[in-house]
Parts: sequence; structure tokens; C-alpha cells
Amino acid sequence: SLSFGDFEGIFNKISSFLNIFEFNPQGLGEPFLCADILKILSLVKSKQITTWLVTNGTLINDSIARGLVEIGVDKIRISVDSADPGLYAKIKPDSRLEEVIGNISRLNFYKERLKIDYPRLAFNSVVLKSSVVGLVDLIELASSLEVGEVTLIPLVLFSKGMSVKDEQVDFYGDDFKNRFEDLKILAQHKGVELN
Repeated sequence: SLSFGDFEGIFNKISSFLNIFEFNPQGLGEPFLCADILKILSLVKSKQITTWLVTNGTLINDSIARGLVEIGVDKIRISVDSADPGLYAKIKPDSRLEEVIGNISRLNFYKERLKIDYPRLAFNSVVLKSSVVGLVDLIELASSLEVGEVTLIPLVLFSKGMSVKDEQVDFYGDDFKNRFEDLKILAQHKGVELN
């Protein structure tokens, strides 16, 4: 694993010859598993670099929530695929929607308490055939949690879990395009940007 000292050395070296505008400490894993993530984000933000990340939202405790707000991370994209707790648990077996909602509320608490507008919050939502009917509820949930953006993502097929062809939605078919237009109007009325 990369230590903070190693990251700082590499970051300083790269930023000495490249003009870095944006930083996303994201691979295919959960960024809050990194013990030094707040130190890394703080270093990068101290250089006035736009900083954002994607998380499943399960590990945002009080100290992480406060740190993210104090650091001024620009955006946090939280993977929430359904507003239905049962379906959410089926999609993400090791996660509970209620816990993620509580952690989003923590972020909002510190934003309000510290009078800081950042981080902006967004949902990344993989659309499944089983979740498409609940997209209205997802937009409602986003609005109620002051999540200003919902990005719908097509399912990438894998061989395990719910990532199977039977769950794939045709984003280019008339059914989804028409539904999307209706959802976009609802989202606009709720103060949510739908992508």
C-alpha cells in the first residue's frame, strides 16, 4: 500500500512538470479504505486542484464527514442504485441504504454547521430492469438529501451478482428515452440535475 509520504513525493514530482487541474483518488475500490485519504485530499486541495471522489458511502463516519467538508472537497459521488432498501440490499449485499442515508446526513450536518457549501453531492446510479421503475423514488430521495445530481449509468455485464444480461436496460431504446425525458422534468422540479 502507498504511504502518505510516498504519495506526497510522487504528487509533488508530477505536479512540478504537469499542470494538474483535477484529482479523483478512485480506482475500482473504496477510497475510504485508505487510512490517509483525508491527508491526501487535503494536500491536493491545498494546491487549488478540483478534487472529487466516488464512494459507496458506507464508511463516512463523523471524522471523515467533517474532514471532507473542512478540506473543501468539490464533489462526492455516492453509488446509490435504488431508493428501495430491499432492492438496494439485493444489489449491494454488504451495505444498507439506511446507513448510507445516515452518512449523507452527516455530510449535510457538517456543511450546515460549518457554513460550507462543499462537497456537492451526487448519486451515481446503475440502472437495472428491476430498478428502472423506482427511478422516481431515487430522484425524490436525492432531493430530500440535498443531493443535487443523479447520473444514470448503464449496466456493464459481469458474470456474477445482478450484473447479468436479463437486468440490462437499453439506454437508446424509445422506452427508456421517453422515461428519461419525464424523469428529467421531475428532477428539474425537485432541484436535481439528471444526467
